[in-house]
Amino acid sequence: MQQRVAAWAAVLLALASMGCGTADRCDGGAGCGEAAPTEADCIEALAAHRAVDGCGVFVISSASLESGDGTMASPVTSLARAIELARAGRRRVFACHRVYREILTIPSGIDIHGGFDCDSGWQYDADWARTILQVTWTQAPQTIVPDEGERQGLDDGVTTITDVDFRQIGPFDTVQAGQTAYGLVVESNAAVELIRSDIVVGHGARGLHGNSTRVDQPERARNGAPGNPGNDGCSAGTVPGGAPVTTVCDDGSVSTGGKGGDGHADRGEAGSDGTPLPSPNPDGHGLGGSGANAEEDRCERGKPGQDGEPGADGRSGRGPGRMTRAGWVGESGTDGKAGAPGTAGGGGGAVGGAAACGASPKGGPSGGSGGSGGCGGNAGGGGGYGGASIGIVVFAGARATLREVAIEPGSGGHGGRGGRGQTRGYGGVGGAGGQLRADGSRACAGGSGGYGGDGGHGGGGTGGPSIGIAYVAEDQLTLENVTIELGAPGEGGLTDKLDGDKGDDGFVAETYRFSP
Repeated sequence: MQQRVAAWAAVLLALASMGCGTADRCDGGAGCGEAAPTEADCIEALAAHRAVDGCGVFVISSASLESGDGTMASPVTSLARAIELARAGRRRVFACHRVYREILTIPSGIDIHGGFDCDSGWQYDADWARTILQVTWTQAPQTIVPDEGERQGLDDGVTTITDVDFRQIGPFDTVQAGQTAYGLVVESNAAVELIRSDIVVGHGARGLHGNSTRVDQPERARNGAPGNPGNDGCSAGTVPGGAPVTTVCDDGSVSTGGKGGDGHADRGEAGSDGTPLPSPNPDGHGLGGSGANAEEDRCERGKPGQDGEPGADGRSGRGPGRMTRAGWVGESGTDGKAGAPGTAGGGGGAVGGAAACGASPKGGPSGGSGGSGGCGGNAGGGGGYGGASIGIVVFAGARATLREVAIEPGSGGHGGRGGRGQTRGYGGVGGAGGQLRADGSRACAGGSGGYGGDGGHGGGGTGGPSIGIAYVAEDQLTLENVTIELGAPGEGGLTDKLDGDKGDDGFVAETYRFSP
């Protein structure tokens, strides 16, 4: 017996001489002389819901602690840092029950285990000690991406996340129009297994209204200019006709009324045509009126311009939208078309003045000029689509396994209202003909300009959907004991079309497969 005690004493003395046996010389929580846990030990501990030093990186969200080395005794203070360290080690993170306000990009194969009460020695208590990843609606979602770096041979390429809740909160006033809310995104060639976790997603944002950027636009398009009156007879040897007037519209189109005919002693000239003339022009819109000689006194008014065609209405958004690399995209309403401008009126004909102006030959009264055409109304803009609310997006080539998971997407955003097309401009009134002072008779007036066409109304945007899981291939999902509580679909955007056409309403779906 004494020999055995002496032998043990010699062993202890030898160990002490090597520096073991003192707490401040021991490393990372493993006992002095204890081997680091094997991966089999770590898996066994995880099965029993135990967090063990050496099996992963420990993290606690805290503003008062300095970030440590990732051991249980000295945890790091952000999940991003924990993931960075885990990539070079056991590729596993143990997260304390705290709220982590971080946007994470998680390489496939890095595991995150929540539900540990770090105030009680890292005991597992997922019913009370919830680990929460929290972002606002305006921020990017949490994302699982393929790991392009070197692996340590310890992972299967699947990110396992247990007892972690994903939440989105306000503020609501900074959300961009049409923004979609996502809880978790799994990129192509990545894989995730989500266990005992909740995903609560914000609402999709309302789509942009069609004319929201046109705050300074008047309700009515520019009216045509009234024609100038002709001049009275006997006032000059040649009495000039009313000067032409011009209107330039927002789209650059130009309408010029025809000049009134000049009055001479022996005859009155015809008025000029308005420009441009319609083509074809079977009804003679905008032609100048004929003049009359002194004996006839029968001139003609200028012909009125032609009204512009109204612009076509835009088409309202249709369909469920599509999934792109940038995320879900709905269908906005298209813009309406601008109304066409009215064409100008022709100038009025003049009358000769020899018979009424006495011995001294003077010109007769001249014709009034034509009014220019009214401008066409600007088009109403199309309403934007309302944003979607989607719990999880699984892109092509990715895989997702969910066990005991609750997903609560918000409501889809309402589609934006189609903008009202601008009301047409009036055509300018033709100028009156000049008067022959001797008998009060007049030369002929110019023709009035045509009205512009009303601008077409914009179409309404589609309402956003509320979707639990969006994916592109049938073999991507494995779902066990998954509950999904959907929000309301967004309403399609209205429009000012007479037929009441509007954008399609959004839809709701626990799972929805988009075409790749």
